[in-house]
Amino acid sequence: MTDISRPPARRSPVRLVSGLLWLVAAGLGIGSTFPVVFTRYFQSGFRIDTAYWQTRTEGLNDEPIVGTTYLGVPVVLAAVVLVGACLVALLSTRRWGAIVAGTFGTGILVDSALTWWFGMATPESEDDQSRIEVGTGLVLITVATVVALAALVLALAERARPQYAPAPYYQPPHQPTHPPMRPVQMPPHMAQQSAQQPPPQPQPQRWEPETPSYGVPVQTEAPQEPDTPAPIEPPPAPEPGTISRKLDGEDK
Repeated sequence: MTDISRPPARRSPVRLVSGLLWLVAAGLGIGSTFPVVFTRYFQSGFRIDTAYWQTRTEGLNDEPIVGTTYLGVPVVLAAVVLVGACLVALLSTRRWGAIVAGTFGTGILVDSALTWWFGMATPESEDDQSRIEVGTGLVLITVATVVALAALVLALAERARPQYAPAPYYQPPHQPTHPPMRPVQMPPHMAQQSAQQPPPQPQPQRWEPETPSYGVPVQTEAPQEPDTPAPIEPPPAPEPGTISRKLDGEDK
């Protein structure tokens, strides 16, 4: 018996590495939303701490001023998409599904990192003499972006493997579990009777004439002649010396 079933597909190690890198990038992106992204120091003696979820101003009053922001929503969305790309790369054989999800999540991280860097480098006014200090959040989002880009490059560099038909391999046939059937033995007296009986004579084959296409059967025997009356024999001549039966009056 030959089994030609397809063996389980083997995943490329490059795809596995790219999936793990996307998972690391997602973790770094989530971690970057908690610490301060950067701090701006002004000459008047106050500073502003900027993070993903809040801004904190200190030095103007006795109590710091805290404001709520929602700048971490895109990063959380990017982390969720990158986790999905990691699962597709590790569990599925589809190559482009992981690439599409990874590209989308990596793009969000790139946009977030560039927004923070350009926002930090842009002065608030022309005579701004403030000093900027990079925070832990900006470092983490930058590293997450680099890792996600590396994973995307690896996923795109993977070449699609040609699909070959698997070579058939021999499989021994299934052995029956039940014992083999034994021939039925006849009793001795029945075996002797069957041996003494003569074999049956073949019956003679019956021949039938062919029927023509117009439906009238072919006559194989000659047609019977019609019955004809037997010829009338004349009466026998009287013997000499005797009287005719007509003259005698017997035959009238």
